[in-house]
Amino acid sequence: MLYDYIIVGAGLAGLLAGSILIEEEKRVLIIDKNQVVGGYLRDLMPGVPFGAHHIGIPNLKILNQFCDKLGFSIENHLKNADMVSIVLHNKKITLSLKLLEEKQQLMELFPEEAKGICNYFEYLSRFSEVLYAEDEKAVKKYFLELVNITFNDFLHRFFDNQELIELLSFLGPSYGGVNEEASAFTFASLIATYGSGAYYLDTDWLIEQLEGHVNNSKWGRIEYGFEARTMHFSEEKACYEIRDDKRRVLFAKKVVFASYFGTILKEYCETSKNQNNALKKILGMEIGPSAFRFYFKIDQKVNRHEWIYMGENPAIVSTLEQDACNVMVTFVSVAKKTQEEYETIAQTLVEQIFNVRNVKLIMTSTPNHKMQITNNKCGAVFGWKRNKVNNLTTNLIYNMHQYINNVYVVGNWGATFGFFGVLYTIVKFLKFQNIEL
Repeated sequence: MLYDYIIVGAGLAGLLAGSILIEEEKRVLIIDKNQVVGGYLRDLMPGVPFGAHHIGIPNLKILNQFCDKLGFSIENHLKNADMVSIVLHNKKITLSLKLLEEKQQLMELFPEEAKGICNYFEYLSRFSEVLYAEDEKAVKKYFLELVNITFNDFLHRFFDNQELIELLSFLGPSYGGVNEEASAFTFASLIATYGSGAYYLDTDWLIEQLEGHVNNSKWGRIEYGFEARTMHFSEEKACYEIRDDKRRVLFAKKVVFASYFGTILKEYCETSKNQNNALKKILGMEIGPSAFRFYFKIDQKVNRHEWIYMGENPAIVSTLEQDACNVMVTFVSVAKKTQEEYETIAQTLVEQIFNVRNVKLIMTSTPNHKMQITNNKCGAVFGWKRNKVNNLTTNLIYNMHQYINNVYVVGNWGATFGFFGVLYTIVKFLKFQNIEL
């Protein structure tokens, strides 16, 4: 069968893009190497997240537009999660992620930095408004202003107090996989995204809605257990052929990558002799960090919360409201330590925070585990490293169809990232298809 679109990857990006295309009565096939869908949004066990759990959605209007088009409401499946606790130099500080609330809290903690705090949050508020108003010209202005400096230098523009600078960087290494040398544009978009709305999301419910929408439609379906290995354009059939290692072949007029695309497209360019310079830059991008995640059970009832530990081994300690597993510890890492070393640190953190000794390790998710479950090279959580060169290059990805005809990418990090980055890139993709939400 010849499909209008084959979508490679059945995570949030693939399922959401496919669902919208189906609403436009396009013939869509979504393929995934797993027998279950969801990517990083799936749960490893009920209520125990594999990846995304604490997410930033700065513009609920866009999310609601997607949901309205697909005929369901997400309102009862989002829970506000704006408060986080940061532990820095053995001092615990609880802050709101909302920009205005955080500004007032920091004014009380660091009154001598009042002027810098006002200027910093005024800048971020303006940046946030521009970033999520879909004003591409204004976004470009901020991008060019911030992409060439590190986020550490960006903070030093406003502040002298080193403790405040360290405190304000709490989202970077832990949530964004960035370090002090990474681009300030990444850091600013990270703060703006969470600063306009942080939530816990019922991810299994959302995936179930999207999976059902695809499989229950006459226009679309999901092919489980199909791992795309090669892509070829057939001049005779005037379509793309996607093959796996079992010699199965699928046909489509257009291909949408909603997962790591580097391996397939590199081989495609070599065989088709595509020498486009922009594409060479894209395929040469450095892969970003992965994460170690440890899941524990403690004999103590907990409420959902995020504890962010700064220092040599930045970590996120998240509490879950599950009987089988109620604490998880995440290290965004480039494997500076072994799994065993991270596990020891994680268990110690849990014992200290909750003052318990009976800590039971339920399961572990390593970079290799992430790579096995997803298509992400090296199990990368955020796609690419957030340095200047990669930040400049990611913007080229939006125009993939200009380098390879009728080939697109959704779900990548560009002007924003994470859950909202998926929505942002799909909106851009839909515009190329002349589809409005």
